[in-house]
Amino acid sequence: MNTNWFSGLKLGLKLQITTLLLAIALSIFGFFYLNIQSQIAFQNNQISEIQKQSASTTEYLTTVLGFLGEVINIDSLVTARKKFEEKVNALAIEETKRIENNVSKGDILIKRNNELFSEVEKLTESSITASNKFINEMSVRLADAATEKEVTKLERLVIAGASLNSNSNHIIQKKFLEIKLGRGKPDQLIELLDQSIKNAEKDVENLKGTPFENLVVQARQNNLRIKEIGLEYISNIALLQKLRSETESTRLAVTETLLQRAGDSIKTAFSSISSSLTLQLLILGSLILLVALIQAGLARSIGQSMTILTEQIEQMAKGKIVRIAEEKLLKREDEIGKATSALDTFVNMFGGVIATVQTTTGTVNSAAAEIARGSGDLAQRTEEQASALEETASSMEELTGTVKQSAENAGQANRLAGAARAQAEQGGQVVEQAVAAMGAIHQSSKKIADIIGVIDEIAFQTNLLALNAAVEAARAGEQGRGFAVVAGEVRKLAQRSADAAKEIKALITDSVAKVEGGGQLVERSGQTLQEIVVSVKKVSDIVAEMAAASREQASGIEQVNRAILQMDQTTQQNAALVEQTAAASHAMGEQAQHLQQLMAFFKLDDKATSGTPNTASKAVLPQAATATSPSAKARSDLRPVPGVASRPSNPKPRPATRPAPAEKKTATAPEEWEEF
Repeated sequence: MNTNWFSGLKLGLKLQITTLLLAIALSIFGFFYLNIQSQIAFQNNQISEIQKQSASTTEYLTTVLGFLGEVINIDSLVTARKKFEEKVNALAIEETKRIENNVSKGDILIKRNNELFSEVEKLTESSITASNKFINEMSVRLADAATEKEVTKLERLVIAGASLNSNSNHIIQKKFLEIKLGRGKPDQLIELLDQSIKNAEKDVENLKGTPFENLVVQARQNNLRIKEIGLEYISNIALLQKLRSETESTRLAVTETLLQRAGDSIKTAFSSISSSLTLQLLILGSLILLVALIQAGLARSIGQSMTILTEQIEQMAKGKIVRIAEEKLLKREDEIGKATSALDTFVNMFGGVIATVQTTTGTVNSAAAEIARGSGDLAQRTEEQASALEETASSMEELTGTVKQSAENAGQANRLAGAARAQAEQGGQVVEQAVAAMGAIHQSSKKIADIIGVIDEIAFQTNLLALNAAVEAARAGEQGRGFAVVAGEVRKLAQRSADAAKEIKALITDSVAKVEGGGQLVERSGQTLQEIVVSVKKVSDIVAEMAAASREQASGIEQVNRAILQMDQTTQQNAALVEQTAAASHAMGEQAQHLQQLMAFFKLDDKATSGTPNTASKAVLPQAATATSPSAKARSDLRPVPGVASRPSNPKPRPATRPAPAEKKTATAPEEWEEF
């Protein structure tokens, strides 16, 4: 296979081709995936529809079973049939048509059984009514002592038979109801009816020719009719059970048919999906194999080229600046060939740059030393100025603290005066409330005195009434003696009540007098507290004025302190900048020395330096000029100048006094500033 056209393409285009092939493979996979999903969705819809048909059919047939079991009525069944026909298709309707005949038969049997059940209720109620009527008549006669002896032995026997007949009819009603609800046994009903008929026939023979013959004959006829009804009723129940069994069989058959359709649909879907998956795997396998072959070729080509480039870079890492000798690699037209050519050009240029750098590092080193000496001297002078400003700031801070403490004390006194004022006002309010309470007590005491007077009058009236009662009792003589004793006791109680009322009235009168005196005392206390409140208000206002004046004084001193602190910070920042300049120049000298050591690491050959030395020199000169600036890149690796203490750019003011700086030079301060 001819691959020259492919090897001549760019590396990015080669990778794009493999990516395009992968995209095509993914697109085909996505197409088949969507196709399979569409088939699965269609089959799911089919299965869902079949499940709905099956659920609706099962629901309707369950309703039919409920109707045949007499759980629901015919109207509910008709409504269920309409809903069923609206939800299902023609096939499900056709499958359920064969049970319509069962529904019609069941309706007839249910109506007939309802009629029979009603007739049984009428017959049993009639028999029970007749028996109870006779029992009630005999019970009345037996309850009366005058007629009890007139009840004959025969009548007593008839009472027992009537009671037995009434109980038997009640049991018959219960058995019919149990059979109707599906909980009873038909054999027990027939057995009970046969026993009732035998008992009735015996009663007919025993009471033949008596006044009670018609009663037992009627009971026997009722029992015979009930037996006929029972046999027919049981037969209808058996027919309904048969219809329910046939309907259940139909329900199972329809459900099985619908499930069979769902299974066939699922088999068809899986067969189609299996074919699609097989085709998809074949196409994807072919594309993946093609992409793998292309990737293997690319990996081999790139690997060989990168091995050569790695060897070249390793030589440069060891300090050997040697140009690339692999002509085949330099002639490649892709990105690797361009990178190799660029690296070869770089090696040629780099050799010239190294030669130029080695000649200029000495000059940079001497210039950095001069800058470091000048910056150190300037840093010492700035440090002395910052120390003086810091001492001033410390003194102002102490003064600010003293004034703030005075302002806080005045504020605290103001708060205490306000609290005393509030407490005095609260005391005045309490005294006012006490005065009001004493007035209310005074009024209540007067009302109590009035009530005691009323009680005294009531006791007096009671005494008079008791006296009148005693007089009337004396007139009555012997019969009123007991009443006279009671009247005397009432008079004594009334007298005691009157005495107690007088004593209470005297106590209340004394209490009213004392309450009036207490009210006057409380009122005087209230006036005194009002005067105290006025005095406390005046003191509070004076203290508030003192606190406001102290706060204004503290604010003014604090502003002066902030201005001095700002001057101190500015001076410290200047000192820090000077120190940074000195450190930068010192670091630049060290970096120049270090650069000379590094340049000694490289070993140049003739090919690496003979290319373009002039161009290399021109490229180095601007960088050498930049390196002499104090704000050069060397600032990122600053080192402190020996003998100069480094300071933060934004120092915080300290309350303690800073020690005086060490002696620097013999020159005076004005001479130093002139030099600066």
